[in-house]
Amino acid sequence: MNIHTYLTPLSELLDSLYTLRIADVDTSDEAYQAAVQHWNERVHTHIAPLLAQDELSTFAQRFNLDAPQLALCLLCLLPRFDERARYPIERLQGSSSANGISLELLLYFVSDDRAQRAQLRASMQHLPVFKWQVLQIQAHTQLGDPMLMPSAELLSYFAGAIAHSDANECATLLEPPKHTLVANIAKLPEQSIQVISLIGEAGIGKKSAALQLSGQRPLYVMNHSKFAQFTDKHLVLSDVLRLLLCQGGDLYWPQGQQLLNDAPELVRICADWLSQSGGRLYLVDDAPFVLPLRLQDIANSSYELSLGSHIELANILQAMFVAYSAPDQIVDINYQQVCYHYPMTPAQLRALVNAVVTSASQQPITSNEVLLACVAHSARQLGELATRITPRFEQHDLILSADGHAQLNELVMRFEHRYALESQGVELESGTSALFWGRPGTGKTMAAEVLAKRLHLPLYKVNLANIASKWIGETEKHLAQLFDMAERQHSVLFFDEADAVFAKRSEVESSHDKNANLGVSYLLQRIERFTGVLILATNFKGNIDDAFLRRLSQSVEFTLPDEPHRLKLWQSMLKGHFSYSADIELKQLAQRLVFSAAQIKNCVRHAMLLATAEQTTQLSKAHIAAGAHREYQKQDGNTMVEHWLKQWALSK
Repeated sequence: MNIHTYLTPLSELLDSLYTLRIADVDTSDEAYQAAVQHWNERVHTHIAPLLAQDELSTFAQRFNLDAPQLALCLLCLLPRFDERARYPIERLQGSSSANGISLELLLYFVSDDRAQRAQLRASMQHLPVFKWQVLQIQAHTQLGDPMLMPSAELLSYFAGAIAHSDANECATLLEPPKHTLVANIAKLPEQSIQVISLIGEAGIGKKSAALQLSGQRPLYVMNHSKFAQFTDKHLVLSDVLRLLLCQGGDLYWPQGQQLLNDAPELVRICADWLSQSGGRLYLVDDAPFVLPLRLQDIANSSYELSLGSHIELANILQAMFVAYSAPDQIVDINYQQVCYHYPMTPAQLRALVNAVVTSASQQPITSNEVLLACVAHSARQLGELATRITPRFEQHDLILSADGHAQLNELVMRFEHRYALESQGVELESGTSALFWGRPGTGKTMAAEVLAKRLHLPLYKVNLANIASKWIGETEKHLAQLFDMAERQHSVLFFDEADAVFAKRSEVESSHDKNANLGVSYLLQRIERFTGVLILATNFKGNIDDAFLRRLSQSVEFTLPDEPHRLKLWQSMLKGHFSYSADIELKQLAQRLVFSAAQIKNCVRHAMLLATAEQTTQLSKAHIAAGAHREYQKQDGNTMVEHWLKQWALSK
């Protein structure tokens, strides 16, 4: 906007007013009447064409201003934009124009009728230009006559600037993102709809939806917590809405209905703004709510936003990578696969893209980098109910039968190819689940880590002590929270010693038995709906209720390693900083000591402790024998093997 298109003619008019010296002429003099008549003719000649300009017409319509009110606005702007206007104004009103323009002087500009000027002065508080404080009155001045000042929003509008916030910084302009917005509202509302309720969890895309619905209109976001701190909320809200009227904008107000329901005056101000502006008010919350009664009388609509399909999310993710990565940096990303396994909110996808692009710098980006970033962005805990474990092992670290390895591979295939099967119409169970069972120390926890690492999923180990409760219904409540959080984190949920929760149902002999059976029944239903990966681990398969076993994808047995595998374990654990004496035959240890992997590790650690205490890094037979002895002490002992250990430790 070229402000001088409007103000230059007015400045010339003001200069002619000064030239006529109306202010200096005695009102009883005939020359005064002639001067006024000449002045009125020039006013109509200069102002009438200006009021027909499109931009001025738009501004007038937004505030419902008639020609005299619009002329007042323009004249108040004169000394701010045109230096030539300052001297005549100061001369005519007898004070500095920096303090504004006197009301009496302005009324000369807009009306040649004394009665009309008196009427304007009497009713000006009810005029839109003063109601919305487009022009602000300073009542107490040295001259005694009120002075008018242009509002900051009026100055910004005619300077051609977009105001980014109101004077109190309660409402801020929402800049559209660089990436293309993907529609997440199926049916757009009619133009007549002015009050829109947007409901959905944090990050689901409510702001994006409002941006889409507002189209070319600027969208301002209300800072609810900051606004709530003001005591004179009606004045602050009027300031915000004056900004929106100037800019032709809409208002996005999170939790706004919470204040409006208890403040009829604020509702009235919003209703007045809506009826005058034709703008939109977006009231936003996580849960459904009821509009204040007066807003229910205005055309309104409600939208509950939910997570889109993996295809819709893939479109959003792709748009973000295109916008925020370097040209040709994306080499190979299977967007649908990522979003199928990690159905994140748009806000989470945006954070993911930022992390991947920042980490990659200018290097190529593939699906692998994206999947690793998905895991890295997972929460450290699921409340107090489960703790995240960082996987340390690869599948080749597992000492497992060939069939056990095959079953782990099948679990991975079941997860990775689910999308392909479903797209061909194959109905599958909601998630992927397995039972890992076998003696302690045989690698069940290690296998869970391996599986999580291969699937690029975070692994959460359940804190069973925080799940179980003696209070009726509390255990089920904790389990519901746990499964819900695990689904939101798209994770592997690992129940170690699962028989504490998934035990067989018993005959009902007491209220305790009845409640325990109810807990098992709830678990059976929840497992069927669980969309993540569930791993149960137990030492005794027979302790698990048969109904659970029928619902699991796989049952993997972990047995004690055979002699060749035990030899590999001894060899791998005796590598590194410590060496062992030449008279130690690992094959002999593997043959005689039928240990699990955990027992071999404990034995070696104990031997290293003894060697360190003796200030040596070489393990002797005595060190190994002492470690093995401690492992047998944890069990019932094995007299024959322990006798052999004593002889072996003394042999040369």
